Amino acid sequence: MTSQNASPDDFDRLMRQWMDADARVREPDHLFETVIERTRRARRIPGWLLPERWIPMQLTMRLQPIPRLVPVLLLIIALVLVSAALVIGIGSWKPLPAPFGSARNGLLAYDTNAAIFVSNADGTGARPLVASVPNAAAAAFSQDGTKVAFWGDGSPDSLYVANVDGSGVRKVSGDLWIGTDRPATWSPDGRSIAFSSESGANVHDERIYVVDVTSQVARPIAITQSDAVRAFMPAWSPDGKWIAFIGLTSPTSGGKIWIVSPDGTESRALPTTGAIEGTQPQWAPSVAPLRLAYAQAAAIDEQQDIYVLDLSTGIETAISSDPANERWPTWSPDGTRLAWLVGDAPPQLRIAQTDRPTSSVTLASDFMDNPPGWSPDGTKVYAANQTRSTVIVVTVDGSAPNERFDHDRGQGLPAWQRLAP
Repeated sequence: MTSQNASPDDFDRLMRQWMDADARVREPDHLFETVIERTRRARRIPGWLLPERWIPMQLTMRLQPIPRLVPVLLLIIALVLVSAALVIGIGSWKPLPAPFGSARNGLLAYDTNAAIFVSNADGTGARPLVASVPNAAAAAFSQDGTKVAFWGDGSPDSLYVANVDGSGVRKVSGDLWIGTDRPATWSPDGRSIAFSSESGANVHDERIYVVDVTSQVARPIAITQSDAVRAFMPAWSPDGKWIAFIGLTSPTSGGKIWIVSPDGTESRALPTTGAIEGTQPQWAPSVAPLRLAYAQAAAIDEQQDIYVLDLSTGIETAISSDPANERWPTWSPDGTRLAWLVGDAPPQLRIAQTDRPTSSVTLASDFMDNPPGWSPDGTKVYAANQTRSTVIVVTVDGSAPNERFDHDRGQGLPAWQRLAP
């Protein structure tokens, strides 16, 4: 015990003496120097390994040890979830064809009994595509093959859009006065549709309209003015920058091909030399250069021939000048060939390379008598007969017999769906 008059230094000295006397093991000699030396040689822990760098200190103080099995289980669960997501994603994703060019053949669509049907190229597997819209007609597939546009309801009509399996039917216009044999045309990106409509039944004042089908409230917008030109049969250019259409400035002037931008600006007639037939202008499936194919005559009601206009140069090239009437040219998916009909009763099918038009091939059309189209893979040409009650499919290299299948009379033209190769 210390006295009340002991100083702090005396107390410290007495405590050290007592602890030295009672300690069982004394510290090794030179312990302090050894500790200092080892500390000097030890490498510092990188800052990024310290919990305090990422987690506030007050949180790290409360962390509890985690069994080693828990991280392994968490890793396994994460891998299972990622694998499942990948399987679901890959299984539901389908590749889409390019906006233009060759593609794989999908379904043929045609209308019959006031409904749209789809089938294989030989007519097998026929089934209704849309059954909920009365008087459905004139199917037009989007370039990626995922959507279909069509007319419905009867006079007046409306424009509808649906998925290719018939689901998601949606009206994208109000009442329209249209010809059901005049199909709507999709923009290359599948966002918009162009079509022509009159202001009333048989008023003959058609305008070109564009509707954004991705909008929640789709509303067609007129991009041409009926007091300037009667405009119909629009067709969207492959680059999406132009809409070509047949324009009439007077009943006796004959048709001309006009183009207009989708916002209604820069409307003008193209420098064609004759009277253009009143069918949809045919864009070559390429953007360089932009080209249009059409049938024209020196004057109205004269025999027509096939021409191609290069929009970049304004040069018009005659592809065929047959004594018989030639009409309805259509481009092959790769843009190298044209197919059209020649003569009457029955017409013949003619196919030519655009760079060698004199080396054309003439085939029996099997009574095609409506504007033809190419199969997406470029191996066949198809069209309806005069009454639109038969679809005819011709293999262009002659390696297979023609295919035909009959159905009750329809209103619109057949269309062939494009799929990814």
